[in-house]
Amino acid sequence: MGEKRPPHWGGPGAARASTGLNRLSLSATLGLVSSRNTRFGVRRKEIVLSQNMNVGSTAAENDDYFLKECFFDHPAKTELEDMNSPKCFALGSTGIGKTALLKKIADENDQANFIDLREVSMTFISNSDVIRFIYSMDVSLDLFFQALWKHVLLIEYIRLAFRVGSEDKSRTILSTIKDQFRRDQTRQEALAYLENYSNRFWVTFDESFREVEQALSEKINADFGGELEKFRFNAGFVQTLGKIKKQQLQARLKQVVDGDLLSELARLTATLAEYSNQKGLPPVRILVDGLDDQWVSEKLKYQLIKALIEALKGLKKIRNLKVIVSLRSDVLERVIQETRHDGFQTEKYEDYFLRIKWSSSQLQELINSRINYLFRSKYDSQNIFLIDLFPDRINKKRPFEFILERSLFRPRDIISFLNACFRTSNDKSKLSVSEVLKAERVYSEERKSALIEEWSSVFPGLEAMLKYFSGKQGSFIVGNLLTSRLLDDLIEAFAEQEEFLKDPVYLFVDRTYSKRGASDDAILDIARALLQSMHLTGIIGLNTHKEEPIHWFFKEQKPVPETSITPEARARVHPMLHSALAIH
Repeated sequence: MGEKRPPHWGGPGAARASTGLNRLSLSATLGLVSSRNTRFGVRRKEIVLSQNMNVGSTAAENDDYFLKECFFDHPAKTELEDMNSPKCFALGSTGIGKTALLKKIADENDQANFIDLREVSMTFISNSDVIRFIYSMDVSLDLFFQALWKHVLLIEYIRLAFRVGSEDKSRTILSTIKDQFRRDQTRQEALAYLENYSNRFWVTFDESFREVEQALSEKINADFGGELEKFRFNAGFVQTLGKIKKQQLQARLKQVVDGDLLSELARLTATLAEYSNQKGLPPVRILVDGLDDQWVSEKLKYQLIKALIEALKGLKKIRNLKVIVSLRSDVLERVIQETRHDGFQTEKYEDYFLRIKWSSSQLQELINSRINYLFRSKYDSQNIFLIDLFPDRINKKRPFEFILERSLFRPRDIISFLNACFRTSNDKSKLSVSEVLKAERVYSEERKSALIEEWSSVFPGLEAMLKYFSGKQGSFIVGNLLTSRLLDDLIEAFAEQEEFLKDPVYLFVDRTYSKRGASDDAILDIARALLQSMHLTGIIGLNTHKEEPIHWFFKEQKPVPETSITPEARARVHPMLHSALAIH
């Protein structure tokens, strides 16, 4: 894989580097030194690398400086903002560029709103006595959560579509819509739902959430006031209920929780869709970010995400509305784990998921644009690229090839590696091989820690599984794992921390050993569970057929079937972790 020097900058789809940098502020940062050095017959200044340089933050929310000037026009952006495309979930691992895509779409469209759930106060849902009471009674909140999402998204749609910015404007909107359907009784009845909110279309996203939760709380307090009071003052109240009494309460609660809210919202959605078609309203885009973080309690988060996925299907009728949501791949896996008993099947919603991928050329263009932007204004508009900063070869590989091989094909990895290199630089114009290898060791440790944190909700024992591979070969035949030592080593590694014992791989190991002992078939199934989980995280690549290349999840976005992992299959630990795991 050779290094490519872009023939020009600013062409179609190119990530263009602005020259509008503040020359004075960057002068100290770059430590420029005049030089008579020439290249391609052009006199140029010699650069001096400094340890406080960087090409951006690894988190998009902290990377506005570079995102604004060096945004790469990834094809996923076009697909996501296309009102006719069903794709509404930007899916991928952390650092793949989901937040950057959503922010750019919000910036470029007038009637759009970027909602960061990390900045929305949603603790009232987790702290609600009513929600906790319903949850403790084993009554599903799924339909209520779907209605909750539909309500807040429809209110936000009205606010954006009609540019509602005040209470006065809010009052006139409902009258305007109702007047359009003054001879249609069905539509008038559907719009009755909005009567209670006719002066509230301008409120914030979290206030809309709160309104629906409060409405449910009022109903539950009215119908179950006595039981709710006992629940508040007696933590074991539900356990004191007899079987028949609990079943009666569950049936009554289900009636109230499910109610008619979802059907009312379905009728309202159809009415707003018809109004939009008749009036030709402009496109409205609502962009939701931060679902991956702690915006609500862990036990409710995955139910709420599942409900959102299902709710968006019903909003497709409004053709000028598009809700675009960023979602990490590992969080979707956890949603599937946590809601499998509800019959949730991702296959039914696959059309809505856009799995973001990057090619090597796209990543190379992205990182070159950032480097170019960092240096360009200081060198009489001369272009500076990655190959200008690195030695010609690193362990017999060209610089970008060396870096890419140690990435999961994500912008975050490339940016992180380059920043680590800058931190090892020693006021020279070019990095040395030893400095790059030193940076690689730091980078490898950072990526190991990041992966453990990223996948902690799905695999809380990932650190233990990584320890199992520490000091071993980087590439091996699966059959070499199939000894009783595999079982002993895994159990020992998982036993180091209590949190590790919650890992689904450990639970499978424990269950399998209890039922089948250390038989050959049991050891093979345990190895399969281990490798399949590690493959999902991107840590392990699998080659199940000799004539095919190694299968990496971050490239294919598909897991390897368990039955394909045979004793003859070959596994490879990702080079990104070789240094951190002392792999040879």
